[in-house]
Amino acid sequence: MKKKLKNISAGMLILCFAFISACGGGSGGGGTTDLGSGSGESDSVFTPYSITFDKNDGLASGIMEKYAVKSKSLLLPTCKFKKTGYVFKGWATNSGGGVVYLNNAPAPYSENDLVLYAVWTEPVSGAAGTAAADFDYFEVNGEITITKYTGSDTDVTIPPTIEAKPVTALYSSGNSVSAVFYNNTTLTLVVFPDSLTSIGDSAFANCESLTQIDLPDSVTSIGDFAFSDCYSLTQIDLPDSLTTIGGYAFADCRRLAILEIPKTVTTITANPVAGCSVLREIKVHPENKHFIIQNGVLLTFDAKKIIAYPAGKSGTVYICPDTVTSIGDSAFANCESLTQIDLPD
Repeated sequence: MKKKLKNISAGMLILCFAFISACGGGSGGGGTTDLGSGSGESDSVFTPYSITFDKNDGLASGIMEKYAVKSKSLLLPTCKFKKTGYVFKGWATNSGGGVVYLNNAPAPYSENDLVLYAVWTEPVSGAAGTAAADFDYFEVNGEITITKYTGSDTDVTIPPTIEAKPVTALYSSGNSVSAVFYNNTTLTLVVFPDSLTSIGDSAFANCESLTQIDLPDSVTSIGDFAFSDCYSLTQIDLPDSLTTIGGYAFADCRRLAILEIPKTVTTITANPVAGCSVLREIKVHPENKHFIIQNGVLLTFDAKKIIAYPAGKSGTVYICPDTVTSIGDSAFANCESLTQIDLPD
């Protein structure tokens, strides 16, 4: 007896040519900037206030406009101040205080106007890597999280240590525009340290000149849209340490032909290769107990959910297995060769 198909993600089965939604957004500047975010908070219960940014050092340069805040939900802007020979670490709430807020972090709610003070630190060159001065970062529990690459090199080696502490993560603030290498169109090569465990959302999104990714065996998670829209990317080597692949992690990588999923991966939140128009094959390690390949299509191990149909796969007709009860987000996105999909009753 055939099972009923219980769940089809809206539009992703019938509209196989659907584009993936662009990830993230940003806020503008100029004059007094309105940071109202449309969060749904009632203006009648919200008291507008402003944030002034202070360089906090006579040697620092640059200008940041006062921000008028009109809702409870917003992200702080990227620091535009510069201080020669120093690294911006974050914002303090008083001139001698420590870091309270990072670049692009959620801003505080206040009934009064605020002043945030830049916190500076002397850079330390990363061991065997790009100078730490080219990165914004913060330290938590003895580990370094990189928040932004500020240099201009086309080949970047992420240092294994900064300030004698291991670099373990590329930060995700929830805003793609503020991601570590977002929209770095000249970046061609990145060397990752063996200390790295986490790559945040959109970390390398829109790095259209990046051609290859070779991750160390230390990496356990790749965030949503992490390498999306890397148009020149032809090769991705995923490590055996990897457990989580975020939704659309490699979406719209137009030259990527094959993706191999290691045996350690337990979570894939949505089609990681949606919109990869020449992707002809997805492979899953035979010892993986969470995902399988059937007729070239990625499914959950119990064959109840379709995760991804390779957009470059040949054939015009796909017959879903009788076991399938749901179809994941964007599972059939950009499958231009398909003319017919047969679902179980």
